[in-house]
Amino acid sequence: MSSETVYNYPNPFRSSQGTTFRYVANEEVEEITVQIFNLNGEPIGILRRNGDGDIKWPNPDLNFGLYVYQMEVQLGTGQTRTFQRLLQVE
Repeated sequence: MSSETVYNYPNPFRSSQGTTFRYVANEEVEEITVQIFNLNGEPIGILRRNGDGDIKWPNPDLNFGLYVYQMEVQLGTGQTRTFQRLLQVE
C-alpha cells in the first residue's frame, strides 16, 4: 500500500472540525481499521468501517500536537497496513 492511497483530511485539523480518513483501493475492501496513537505509542482511539469509504472522526478530544495513525485494510486478497502522521493544531 503506498502512502498516496492512504490519507486524512484536513491535515492539520482542528478538534472542532475533526478529520476524515480515506483509503482508495482498486480491489474490494472488506474492513478498514484506524488506530490513533500518541507519540509515546499509547493508543488513544480506534475507528472501524466495513467496506470501503471514508471514516469520519468528528470531534476528537485530543491535546494539540502530533499523532500517528495506523490504517489496517482487510482486502479480498489479504491484508495491508500503513502508518501516517496526524496533526491537531487547535
